[in-house]
Amino acid sequence: MRDTHTNQASTACTQSQRVQPLLRRLDFKRFTNRPEDPVTKLLTLEEVAELLRKTPAGLRWQIHNGSAPKSALIGGRRMFRDVDVEAFIAEAFDAAAA
Repeated sequence: MRDTHTNQASTACTQSQRVQPLLRRLDFKRFTNRPEDPVTKLLTLEEVAELLRKTPAGLRWQIHNGSAPKSALIGGRRMFRDVDVEAFIAEAFDAAAA
């Protein structure tokens, strides 16, 4: 009976020794294979409306017409990426200058 317990313990130790390098490699890949900008800041409809000096209802109308910054429903809420809002503003100024 004691031999069985000893064999199980040594097998568990051996498995642990085999798994540890794999886990370290996975952690290394997880932290080194990230995109340069993995997550951009998300803005709510109200925050974007404030940035664009519009009412939330006015921004909703622009979304309906397709003339608003790119957005998506995330968790049931309309969200905008900050880079998309900045690009939308830059395009508006570029169009005004042309």
